[in-house]
Amino acid sequence: MSRSVLWALLLGIGVLPAVAQAAVSDEHRGQVLFLLNNNSQRCGQVANTIEHFDPTWSCELMGMENVLRHPVGCLALLDRRCVDVGANDEDSDGWTIEAGDCDDTNAVVYPGAAEVPFDGLDNDCDPSTLDDDLDGDGFEVAVDCDDDDPLIGGTPAEDGVDNDCDGVVEEEDCDDENATVNPNAAELPFDGVDNDCNPATTDDDLDGDGYLTAEDCDDSNASRWDQVGTYEGDLDTSGLDTFCAEWCERSVSGSVDLSNASPEQVAALDCLTTIGEYFQIYNNDALLDLSGLEKLTTVGEYVQISNNDALLNLLGLENLTAIGWDLAFLDNAALTDLSGLENLTTIGEALYVQGSGALTDLSALENLTTVGDFLGFYDNDSLTDLSGLENITAIGGELYIAYNDALLDLSGLENLTTIGERLYIYDNDAMLDLSSLYNVESIGNDLIIRYNDCLETEEAEVLRDEIGEENIGGSTTIDDNGGDCPY
Repeated sequence: MSRSVLWALLLGIGVLPAVAQAAVSDEHRGQVLFLLNNNSQRCGQVANTIEHFDPTWSCELMGMENVLRHPVGCLALLDRRCVDVGANDEDSDGWTIEAGDCDDTNAVVYPGAAEVPFDGLDNDCDPSTLDDDLDGDGFEVAVDCDDDDPLIGGTPAEDGVDNDCDGVVEEEDCDDENATVNPNAAELPFDGVDNDCNPATTDDDLDGDGYLTAEDCDDSNASRWDQVGTYEGDLDTSGLDTFCAEWCERSVSGSVDLSNASPEQVAALDCLTTIGEYFQIYNNDALLDLSGLEKLTTVGEYVQISNNDALLNLLGLENLTAIGWDLAFLDNAALTDLSGLENLTTIGEALYVQGSGALTDLSALENLTTVGDFLGFYDNDSLTDLSGLENITAIGGELYIAYNDALLDLSGLENLTTIGERLYIYDNDAMLDLSSLYNVESIGNDLIIRYNDCLETEEAEVLRDEIGEENIGGSTTIDDNGGDCPY
């Protein structure tokens, strides 16, 4: 519909008197003069009609102003912006770049929009309207702690003003650029900052031994800094309380016996790094774990942990990587898993787990690669498989699995290829499947599979055939399996 037809229509319906038609043309973009019968509502009808008949024009009614008396009614100045937007108003806010929109990708930015302080946008397309530094002191809000006061903010100076709003003026504040630093602040150790503006307050070397924390293994104890030494002989309960008193790291040339140690005494062994001979804990009902032994890395001979009724796991041994001889867990009734042994890689001779009725999980042994001579699981009533032993490929001596009533299969031994001596699978009532041993290539001595009530004879014979009788160095005994399965 053309503009002339539109205005003719408006004249015809009595909305726009003739005097207005001459004042409007197709090129008109500003204010329109209307002569109406003293009726502001009809001015709004005119605006709505223009927009209705020509949707490519976006018209924003700004308000009725300058109502003047006229012999035939009222002369009203309708302040109305009408802009031909067409396809050029990318953000559909009613303004094109040609009409003054300074960001046609953002619908909240256009001439006349309310400026929103600190949002980083020129909302009203007027650079003179402040978006930041509202107090005009030359410092934006990021560095001005009070952007309502032009006297506060920016570079500190001895001007009697609290420039960083920390409650202290420059003359008393040793760093008036940092609100966390002032004479009333608490000193934070080891942060390298004089928080309380008092050089006498210690920030480092809190124990006053002359060693900064970077050089001091215990900055709360003036008798311990960087000493490393060896305790000659055997360590038992009588020497535990003072063992680490002056030491950051200390080894024991002989053995360590914690059978009568309290949890507090074990926790105090936080300097113990290596044990030259054996390490044992017998009949200790006080220990739940081994917290305190986190620096222990190697034991020269054997580790034996037996008959400790309260022991739940081995947390505290996280840095133990190697045991020269044996690792044995015997009759620890509450032991549910071996957590703490995640970094153990080498056992020189034997790993033996017996009588741990609550033990269900061997996953902490996931990094164990070497068992030099013997691997045995005996009388562990809750153990259902051997998952966690996947990195063991060879056993120098015997694989011994007996009297584990819940053991269903040998999952975890899939990568085992060599057994140096005997393979002994005996009296495991729930055993059903031996397929995890199908990758075994040789057995140095006897193959014995007996009295496994749920294991079919055929399953045992398949294992024998998978290995190959020619690869079994001794005799093969497969009998009394199956036929009396309780499950």
